[in-house]
Amino acid sequence: MRLGYLYSRYPVISQTFCDAEMLALERRDIELVIGSVYPPLTSLRHEHIARLRAPIHYAPPQEILRILERDAKTSRKWPRDFVEHHDGKYGPGAKAEQRARNALYFAEFFARSGVDHVHVHFANRAAHTALFLKEISGIPFSITAHGQDFMKDLGSDDLLREICAAAEFVAAETDYSRDLLRQRCPDSAAKIHRVYNGIDLERFPVPRSGDGNRIPRIVSVGRLVAFKGFDDLIDACAELARRRIDFVCDIIGDGPLRETLQAKIEQLDLSSRVNLLGSLSQDAVLEKLQAADIFALASTTDTQGATDVFPTVILEAMASARPVVSTRLAGIPELVVDGQTGMLVPPGDSVALAANEMLNGKIAGGYGHMELAYDFDAGSEADGWLHALFRYEDLQTGHAAETSFGAHVFNTLVTYKGEPQSYKGPPPGLSTRLFLRVGRAPYDTLCHLIYPASLPWHETSDTVLTLTSAAGSEIAKRALKIACGGSALWRVNETFSAAERKAAGDNCYVVVRDTTCRLFGYHGLIGERAFSLDHMFGF
Repeated sequence: MRLGYLYSRYPVISQTFCDAEMLALERRDIELVIGSVYPPLTSLRHEHIARLRAPIHYAPPQEILRILERDAKTSRKWPRDFVEHHDGKYGPGAKAEQRARNALYFAEFFARSGVDHVHVHFANRAAHTALFLKEISGIPFSITAHGQDFMKDLGSDDLLREICAAAEFVAAETDYSRDLLRQRCPDSAAKIHRVYNGIDLERFPVPRSGDGNRIPRIVSVGRLVAFKGFDDLIDACAELARRRIDFVCDIIGDGPLRETLQAKIEQLDLSSRVNLLGSLSQDAVLEKLQAADIFALASTTDTQGATDVFPTVILEAMASARPVVSTRLAGIPELVVDGQTGMLVPPGDSVALAANEMLNGKIAGGYGHMELAYDFDAGSEADGWLHALFRYEDLQTGHAAETSFGAHVFNTLVTYKGEPQSYKGPPPGLSTRLFLRVGRAPYDTLCHLIYPASLPWHETSDTVLTLTSAAGSEIAKRALKIACGGSALWRVNETFSAAERKAAGDNCYVVVRDTTCRLFGYHGLIGERAFSLDHMFGF
């Protein structure tokens, strides 16, 4: 199969998710044919672009395309009726003739290249061009809609509905944007699916341990436009300075607000603390993230309704094991679990309080930061395993511990005795029996249980924790409900009373039992200044 990609402009320095997607497809031996209406605006290239095997083909200037238009009208290949329909319905702002000229060129190019299907990122100019491409050549297309593309840039919900109706499928990068698209395009709701952007975790080195003696460093990354909230972030930095909190803030990116933001930094006397670094290559961005103490993105909504929906840079910060401060906006809560993998505040509110808590090491109630990643075999399908790396680090002392494990994830509709499976061998069934040894004072025992699932099963687990003495006597029980696809972090001293723990005595343990699902996770000991981790699995 030859898969075409059609862009309005490519590459774009801020759209690393497009690069990652195409590189992943090439690793699966899918041959790509890439077309772009316009060349990039900058000579800066991310290092990973060089790994793309497919060359990028650009449309010629409009002057040449008008010659193609003239020839197409002579040979009756020009989509006259379609152009007139779009001119009449959507007005001159839709630029129907220009879209048709671009489509005419790429229709011939993709057909000559043997392309079977074309995919388009962003439901705006390129998607409109793909609509004409299908009309001219019959080549089917699909789109990934992101956020401001269909919320603002396209400028017409009627045109959006026509594009979605003609597409083979529509991917939306969050539940939030999927639901918005379905509301605007109800007749196409069944073909609109949520597909999260992914990142290549192999690009991320082992996280560095922090140095508690250095000046805390906040890093933020994004285009310098209003909805990225850099104005609010600079206000938050001013608040931190007023509180006499020592810090440095590096803002990576460029855009139309650069001069305005620089003037504000100077006005608030933050020039020695807040730095506008401009655009950097992806490797340089990752180095900055690795050196950061906090990643902050103060996303908001601009006066025209544009907003961040699913900032890929938050994924990159989390993959770098950096704590995240951001806002409760659009799809961001689908990325950041408030109080666990970061902190979220209302858009437009000062981020200083959350940043202050982060700078003082008060992350997730002291439980630390964790990451989960679904694993895919290179060049094939999902292998049914959840691969996880857990790392705890004391930001004041630098003491760290980590563990990793693999867990089966049922991600197919294959069932055995009514239970979903993804195993390549004999199905073992989905149930859990774990024995958790309880540590001795002054250490508490922690346990993080995970209910891995990428398809709906039981809405919650039906987990029972039984505190048991060394002789096998049951002392106390507690029920635990874990959401399907979710997890629960608990401690023995918080779950069972002091009287119950005393009755259990030395060498006691907790039996983790669930007959409805298979749980995985890790456990450890945690004290005032030290902790340890190890993996566990259900059977």
